Amino acid sequence: MHRKSPIAVDFDGTIVTHEYPKCGQLVPGVVPTIKALQTNGHKVFLWTMRSWNPKNPGVLEDAVIFCEDAGITFSGINQSPQQFSSSKKQYASVYIDDAAAGCPLCYYKDFVVCDWMRVAQILKNREFITSEQLTEIQNDINKHYNDEGCAYQPYHCDS
Repeated sequence: MHRKSPIAVDFDGTIVTHEYPKCGQLVPGVVPTIKALQTNGHKVFLWTMRSWNPKNPGVLEDAVIFCEDAGITFSGINQSPQQFSSSKKQYASVYIDDAAAGCPLCYYKDFVVCDWMRVAQILKNREFITSEQLTEIQNDINKHYNDEGCAYQPYHCDS
């Protein structure tokens, strides 16, 4: 198993569908993947552009409450696990963000979102989660799509 690592996870488009300033719909696979990481001793941090905003006050708090209601807790919100620098950039060993180059994406309803099926496979390949946890995550995602009567479909960018 991989050494215990800080992992930063984005909110809009990664944990939920893009519907800012509202909290979108929970993306299939996010809860069991984050819980597997935490079970294995990794610290998961919320890393989001949401913050206090006079035009949309409370958007960060709404995101945190949404996650708590879904069963997701974080080791920190928009902060590094250890302040070894005065930089505002959040430190993590892994960043999971739908806007990151190379982040696998899929279709969920009418949205393109982070593909937790493939993210979980990457995390397993890098030994952050176990094969058993990967199977549980994949089963959870497949059940979610089946229950909603839609098919899991990876997004492929041809440009």
